[in-house]
Amino acid sequence: MKRICFVTHEIAPTTWGGCGVLLYNAACMLLRKGHEVIFVLDLPHDYFDRFQGVDRLRFPNPEKCRAYHAESIVARSDLNENSFPFPSLWKAYRIHLACKYVAEREKPDLIEFHDFLGVGHYALTAKAAGLCYQATHLAVRLHNSIEVMDIHSSSAHLHAHNHFVHDLERSALQLAETILYPSPSYLREAYQPFYPLWFGRVVESQSPLVDVPSKNNYSDEDHVILFYGRIFSMKGVDVFVDAAVEMLRRYSEVRFVLAGYDSREAPDGSLTYEQFLRRKIPSRFQSAFEFVGQLDRLQVESLLPRVRFAVFPNHYESFCYAAHELYAAGIPVIVSNIPGFRDVFRHEENALVFDGTVEDLARQMMRLWNDHALRQRLIFPYPVATRPLGDIYDNPPRDSWIVRGDHASCSLLVCVIGEEGALFQETIGSLERVHKSDMRIVHLRPAGSTKDEACGWVLGQLFQFLSLEGDALLPTEVRTGQALLLLRAGDRVAPDFIRVACNTLARQPQIGFVGAWHRVRAAEKECIENFPFDASPELLPFLSGKMLHRFVVRTLPDRMLIDVFDSKAGACGEIAYVWSLDAQGQRGLIIPEPLVERGEEPHAVPRLNELSALILRDTSYWHQSRLARLLVWYVGYARAHRFPHPSLHEAPVVEPRLWRLVRRVYTMPGYAVARNAAFAFYRLWRSLDRGYGKTNAL
Repeated sequence: MKRICFVTHEIAPTTWGGCGVLLYNAACMLLRKGHEVIFVLDLPHDYFDRFQGVDRLRFPNPEKCRAYHAESIVARSDLNENSFPFPSLWKAYRIHLACKYVAEREKPDLIEFHDFLGVGHYALTAKAAGLCYQATHLAVRLHNSIEVMDIHSSSAHLHAHNHFVHDLERSALQLAETILYPSPSYLREAYQPFYPLWFGRVVESQSPLVDVPSKNNYSDEDHVILFYGRIFSMKGVDVFVDAAVEMLRRYSEVRFVLAGYDSREAPDGSLTYEQFLRRKIPSRFQSAFEFVGQLDRLQVESLLPRVRFAVFPNHYESFCYAAHELYAAGIPVIVSNIPGFRDVFRHEENALVFDGTVEDLARQMMRLWNDHALRQRLIFPYPVATRPLGDIYDNPPRDSWIVRGDHASCSLLVCVIGEEGALFQETIGSLERVHKSDMRIVHLRPAGSTKDEACGWVLGQLFQFLSLEGDALLPTEVRTGQALLLLRAGDRVAPDFIRVACNTLARQPQIGFVGAWHRVRAAEKECIENFPFDASPELLPFLSGKMLHRFVVRTLPDRMLIDVFDSKAGACGEIAYVWSLDAQGQRGLIIPEPLVERGEEPHAVPRLNELSALILRDTSYWHQSRLARLLVWYVGYARAHRFPHPSLHEAPVVEPRLWRLVRRVYTMPGYAVARNAAFAFYRLWRSLDRGYGKTNAL
């Protein structure tokens, strides 16, 4: 039997949410098979205690089900939410610490993360770097990422924080050893078009359904048409209400029940979504609608005898447990024609399928209302999702894109930039503690006025190339190994950093550069710099505030150093090189440990001509489109506040009409608009910087 670990902040019946319902059903199925199930729960203490002491005991074989409280595990960590630039990054790191603890204690065969919020980012980064989880397979299940939901939502608000969350989700999906998806149409049509290539295997794993509501008796008063789901625009509740009003013009005896919790995200600013919907209903039809809120299982079962059929007009779904539960309970259903439904619900075979319009939904509702024979034919004619979960939990994969073990290390050229002196010797001293025979160190000293110096042009500056003994080298003599590291005098690197970075590059052809968190020695106190530039490389010239990032980058061996960096990008040359690796499918990893120590540096702002070369010569559509998205938030912020100094944590969200614009930019072919957007973003950013001093964020 296998040991399976689920990471979640939702678990039924303790909390609401479709992810929690899936994990409840999955746990029931696995426990009945004799597997062990472990939960890492990111819940408040009272919710965790309720699950541990009450709800867990309702599972089959509860003695084989164990739960760990994430917050309690990480309470002894030196870091906290204030140590990270945005909350979701702290959440992902907290999950990593909890999972690392559980993996060492429980030795699970598989750990499964959900896709939304990118909570698996740090755990997957650590495994790819060979730090931990070596005996455990790490998977990500597709529910609905925040990015995909934002793209499909008509009320999404674009904010800088959302941008970072989207990047974390992308990173975790790309690093996952296995990605689990519920149906082929959902994967192919509703998910993959919005993401770059994933490294791991992709496996179908249908959502399980073991707990179905019972329709215990039948009533002659079945005059109810049921909407069962969150009162929210993406669930299509607006379409349902409009179609219901059209139907009431002809069938006054119909009653419409809307069961689900109110999202309170009304597009017109109403306090509740119900208030917004009520404004769309004529006064003479108001009594035909009943909003009953969230129902528990017993309340649902007491309602079902009065339900003639249910409607699921969802704009976007991965599975929709509500539809599957009512279908299995013997309620005829009408569903929208979306990828999440397409592989299981077929028109006039086991459901009615409408085309997404109010007119067609009203037509199908009136048809099903009148046709008793059709309703009888659609009462659970056959099971769907007949292979719940698939085989992955019975036989967790052993193969992976992540290669285990220590491989022959790659040769490394280290260039230390700066004048001779105490700071230079500090850096050399830290490098001497690295026991690596194939590492060469070269000193790049900024060129002075002496005319007989042989200088080379690197990163927009003239340098004299020197050996550690102080001997002058011709720039053409300095050639790369299989990797390159640029440091400033005064930097200190931990021996583990170079070992892990070189080992990772030697093992993993998918990785183009490896960095680590920086411990920055500031005047007042030390701080940890931990922005995830491996997940957000497009933001390097805007948010890093420096031109050297202490990345160990993959290079072609025996190439002249002066040929490595694009001279047109000047001081942005390292960023341009990293972008080129990422564009070729060789992404980065930032080791989630402070393995580089450096002093505080003046905030660096790229020159416009250098940034122009960086963006114009970049070949990555993903970089360009991501910057275009961020521009829309920035323009909205600037409009609303007349160019005040922006703050990532306090800036307002962008209005929905601007978000619709960015969706168009994101899905357009080619690069022209994206490039223009990136330059416009830069112009705004520089104007703010000139007017308000040092730019801390954007």
